[in-house]
Amino acid sequence: MMADDTIGLMDALNIKRAHVFGHSLGGAIAQEIVLSYPERVEKLVLGSTNCGGSKDIPAPTEILQTLARNREGLTVEEIIQDMAPLIVTEDTIKNKPELIEEEYRRFLKIRTPFYSFKRQMIASGQFRSCRRLKNISTPTLVMHGKKDILVPPQNAEILTNLIPGATLVLFDNAAHFIFTEEPEKFVKTILGFLK
Repeated sequence: MMADDTIGLMDALNIKRAHVFGHSLGGAIAQEIVLSYPERVEKLVLGSTNCGGSKDIPAPTEILQTLARNREGLTVEEIIQDMAPLIVTEDTIKNKPELIEEEYRRFLKIRTPFYSFKRQMIASGQFRSCRRLKNISTPTLVMHGKKDILVPPQNAEILTNLIPGATLVLFDNAAHFIFTEEPEKFVKTILGFLK
């Protein structure tokens, strides 16, 4: 449904083809877009995501339980303290707290209600693309942080092996939010791929 919604938006904006980037759950949506509408995707970029199903390497149970916790009524500072260890490295938490605060303040301008977040978690848990990835002929870049505990980096290797001709770039000093922790490399890698 979210892939169809994206194509509907592209139609409304009269965008015939586009480069598609998806991060985390957005990576699952991006996979569905390219699998269902390959003619609409010029190049595909997948960040910190997986293919779901039997080939998925899930996060440890305690990480998933922490992610699924209801945070309604918490302050921005409490949410940052609770969520930051899931998405960035300890080094970033300790040495670059301003990056995390900026990220969350932007993220929380429009807070996702908990019922909606739960539905996103369910959608993510039910997502399956592994068997279909061999059908992707679109040039594909897979990016992942080596220190990602939310979506373990082995998932990037699985995606790269299942998507014909896919390129893998790992970020040595990043966890789930590769764009926050290694922004220069993130931008340079994407721009290089899209040339």
